[in-house]
Amino acid sequence: METQLIIGVALAIFVLYDAKKIGIRKGLVTGFGNLSAWGWFWLTSILGIIGFGIYWYRRSELIEAIAATSSGSTPQDAVPAIAASTGQSPKMSPLKIVGAVLGVAVMFSLLQENGMQGIHGKVAEDAVKQYDMASRNGSSIDACVHAGLVSAAYLQAQDESGYKKWKSIEQSDCRVAGIHK
Repeated sequence: METQLIIGVALAIFVLYDAKKIGIRKGLVTGFGNLSAWGWFWLTSILGIIGFGIYWYRRSELIEAIAATSSGSTPQDAVPAIAASTGQSPKMSPLKIVGAVLGVAVMFSLLQENGMQGIHGKVAEDAVKQYDMASRNGSSIDACVHAGLVSAAYLQAQDESGYKKWKSIEQSDCRVAGIHK
């Protein structure tokens, strides 16, 4: 979670710096993306990597609109006029494609990381429930074995405090069962 926060803040600061550097201001384009530099900052702060992807996708259009306003034409007509004069729609640049692929890859890895932590936590919770049943209804050896399973589940979840707690429970249950490790 801290990694996502750090990445989100860094991306938002980069977007603010870049938007101010190239001169983005409100009113350059029509529709979604008609934001000031601070608007892009807040969009990226709230949406994280998705907001950055939107900014990066619209960036070249914003730069063209800035160039058109400095040459005297209206900013709203800059990009459509360029597309109409060539008879084609604007092409995706390789930089946009690479940025989109990297954005999707980062988003996927962050979501997968969070999903795996949740799964490991659920496995540990289920192991605790199984231990409770085994200690209530089974023998002392069952309690020893299930305490070991719970400590292994916390080790897999990388929860050090839970692991230490259940390792001591495992040792005491195994002593009661006559198993010395």
